[in-house]
Amino acid sequence: RMATNNPRYREEALQINRNRLLYSGRTDVVVGDKRIILHLDREVNDQVDVTQSLDWFEIFPPTPYRVGFRQDSHRLRFDAGLRMLRESGDYLHIERRYLTD
Repeated sequence: RMATNNPRYREEALQINRNRLLYSGRTDVVVGDKRIILHLDREVNDQVDVTQSLDWFEIFPPTPYRVGFRQDSHRLRFDAGLRMLRESGDYLHIERRYLTD
């Protein structure tokens, strides 16, 4: 209903464009995954000022992502690899890289 009643509402298919619109002042609000927005800042930092302060609001509950496998052997290999990444600390390192690089 809000989208129908607001001629200025728009959805942007390319997530990177949300960053450009937000930091250039062409929009005041974007809805997206914080990690993706921060990651894409690296792609647009030569086009817009990504050092601007942003206010973050958790308006949706976290999404419990899942992965499906057709073959149990693939699931077992995936589980083993993920377990190794978590135990070695590499998983946390990868996750932090998306928020700090």
